[in-house]
Amino acid sequence: MSEKVDNLEKKEKIFGGILASFLLALLGGVFWIALYWYDIFAPVSGIVIGVLAVIGYRLVTKKENAKSIVLALVASLIAICICCYISLSIDVYFAYNDLYEAGEWAQPVSFGQAFLHSYQFFSDPGIVMTFIRETGLGMACALLGVFAFIVDAIKNRNKQKKNSAE
Repeated sequence: MSEKVDNLEKKEKIFGGILASFLLALLGGVFWIALYWYDIFAPVSGIVIGVLAVIGYRLVTKKENAKSIVLALVASLIAICICCYISLSIDVYFAYNDLYEAGEWAQPVSFGQAFLHSYQFFSDPGIVMTFIRETGLGMACALLGVFAFIVDAIKNRNKQKKNSAE
């Protein structure tokens, strides 16, 4: 019975760690959107997203292992994809409002409408390639951000192997 409770607590911590990782990665995504809004190279904020994702996982689980890095990178990828989609929605919003102001579109478009209908632009190969490029650059920056955590995980693993060998 005690074993089952311990396993349940362990699973809950992992789920909580994944959730915290994702939420903090989304918080880092706010930085992405802010940079994008001001037309600054947004994928560099992937560093912040990656670091916050690892911190989020480790805050809840209290474990510093390779699994925390992998799960944090998955959470970072999802958050970066969401950020890229919001960035596309921002472009759609401004483009359609520019068309409205020029008299080429019948009504103004709200950001909510732009967000809900931006997926339709994925039929354009140029937009798909831009989405993939931005996501890839963001993930490369996220990897750069978690590099120190990777080095620490390798050092801890080597230290554990050395201690178990003695």
